Amino acid sequence: MCGIIGIFHHEQAFAQVQQGLVLLQNRGRDAVGMATFQEIQHGHDPAKFYPLPGKNVLGHTLHAIVDEVPQPLKKQGVLVANCEIYNWKALNLKYHYQARNDAELLLAFLDEFGTDQLAELDGVYSFAYWNKEKV
Repeated sequence: MCGIIGIFHHEQAFAQVQQGLVLLQNRGRDAVGMATFQEIQHGHDPAKFYPLPGKNVLGHTLHAIVDEVPQPLKKQGVLVANCEIYNWKALNLKYHYQARNDAELLLAFLDEFGTDQLAELDGVYSFAYWNKEKV
């Protein structure tokens, strides 16, 4: 099961998310990642990440089920998710996305529709989606 964490509006956001990822690593051993709105880092050891500037940071530990696609993911918004969206392939075809897994589909879906059409997703999921205005 993936782990997600985010710290916003805090001077030590990077350090706190980094510490949180160390604690969450048993939730997903395939990869870890951190992101500000401008920059993303992926790897296997959050202690080796270089500091990201800013007061807002999202973090993720990956437990890959379908295709190992490290998170956080970024297009228009930034996404960290723990999801199993059962109909992701059907939605991928319906909306002509090029998603490799359900998390990439979720990012494209949220970039396009926001949270207005979440009822269209069939599955179990939790996520943090950050566009420039809100999380």
